[in-house]
Amino acid sequence: MKKIILILIIALFLINPIYASIESLGIFPEGECMNISQTCASCSYVNISSISNNENSTLISNVEMVDFGSGEWRYNFCATNQTGRYDVRGIGDVNGIVSSFALYFNITHNGRENPSGIIIVIFSIFFLGLLFFAIFSFLKMLGLWKDLDVDILDASTALGVYFVIFAFYYLVKLYMGDALIEDLVLLMIKVGAVTHVFVPLTAFLTSMIFNPMRKKR
Repeated sequence: MKKIILILIIALFLINPIYASIESLGIFPEGECMNISQTCASCSYVNISSISNNENSTLISNVEMVDFGSGEWRYNFCATNQTGRYDVRGIGDVNGIVSSFALYFNITHNGRENPSGIIIVIFSIFFLGLLFFAIFSFLKMLGLWKDLDVDILDASTALGVYFVIFAFYYLVKLYMGDALIEDLVLLMIKVGAVTHVFVPLTAFLTSMIFNPMRKKR
């Protein structure tokens, strides 16, 4: 029994992985290149055996990492067009002994940790409220414009709604990391450039010009 235990201990030392456990490289943004790094001062080579994504698809296999000196090895990886977890496996000759290592990293839309459920709910409710208020303010602006009764306060309110949408977009991009909501808010910004900038300013100018003329008549 003692011999079996001794053999197992020796085998563990012979395996000698570069890292005993799977190490996380962190979270990175979707669609951008990132560096896979590994430290091994005694290695004459470090190779990546495979990189696979959360769909268990092998993206690359058997590539060499570049020695940047001081025992740091790197590989520039750019196939990050899908969100989720990526697993990295590789080998190196630690002190002349072939050893394996395993790493992983996560890809999200904005390079940040995915928000919790309550954050998603809050942003979704705020988005729907902002959309409703934007539509309501635009319809109100059309009614005032029809009567040539748009004053500076009405135009300023419409511009204020537009800048709130703009600010909300950056909050979504920074904290939400949801591509669908981000695209919807971006669409609101593009439409709002007409409905909440061009239309209010035009309505205000036409009201200032034609409303006094109509009152004289």
